[in-house]
Amino acid sequence: MIDSIKSFLYSMLVTLKLRKRTTPDDSDLLRFFRMLNLFLNAGMKSTESLEQTKEISGPIMKPVIIKMLKSIEGGMSLENAMRKTDVFPKYICDLIQAGREKGSLNEVVLEIVFFLEQKLDIKKK
Repeated sequence: MIDSIKSFLYSMLVTLKLRKRTTPDDSDLLRFFRMLNLFLNAGMKSTESLEQTKEISGPIMKPVIIKMLKSIEGGMSLENAMRKTDVFPKYICDLIQAGREKGSLNEVVLEIVFFLEQKLDIKKK
């Protein structure tokens, strides 16, 4: 009886370790915003920056960026395209909207990077 329980628990642990993560977490969002910031600061427009970010993103964020680009091509604003993915928290979408409307998107993206870095540092402690 105990051996069968141990065997079952071991198989569950192996299954959980092999299951790949498909939902972006804060570290994925941080990498996304770091790359986006890089391209925005280079003078690229937001759509171009997203395209470039998509090309160097990993398998978790790439589908999210593709969905955003399709929404933007359909006439949606950047912040609404982000909202539509259900990946980005509301406060980030609101910050992006404010930055876009004031013409300071790259500064807002940099602030998001700083915030996410601090959030991840706190989680580590």
